Amino acid sequence: MDQEERNKESFDKKWFDYPPMVLLLITVFFPIGLYAVFRNRGMGKLAKFGLCAWGVIVLLALIGANEEGANSTQPTAQATLQTEAVETAIEREEPAVVDRRTQSLVQCKYYVKNSLSSPTTANFPWPDSMERIHIGDQVYEVTGYVDSQNAYGATVRNNWLCKIKYLGGEQHHPANWDILELTFN
Repeated sequence: MDQEERNKESFDKKWFDYPPMVLLLITVFFPIGLYAVFRNRGMGKLAKFGLCAWGVIVLLALIGANEEGANSTQPTAQATLQTEAVETAIEREEPAVVDRRTQSLVQCKYYVKNSLSSPTTANFPWPDSMERIHIGDQVYEVTGYVDSQNAYGATVRNNWLCKIKYLGGEQHHPANWDILELTFN
């Protein structure tokens, strides 16, 4: 009878009654492992608590490892080149040259818009279609066009040329730029 009862008990065992399986699941797939811990009929409360604590520790370690991986980005080639250029300029005790062509475009658009008879109707093209040239000594030349309404309400296209000089300071502030020339064709 003993042999027969043992056979019946082993036949009645479910997958969650095998401790190695429960340990594997709580380590690899926490939700299913947690289910298996609480459904297991052969483990005591202390063992169940210990396995749950183990699962939480593994889960927190995995979350921490993912956060570290997301925050440690590799520098791009462009960022590396810019850093090397600045370091070289520092070694030679020369001021680093910063490309302000995009900011010169923003400032020229500001001055062009304020020169129109109806500035609220100004419609500039996509920035890539406007030409920006660094002349030297912080002077930039920007050309483009703007569609806006004239004094009679008709929409007209005006080509413009703007020469602007960066004076220093906060480059986003219009007061730090001097307009050298602004012409409409």
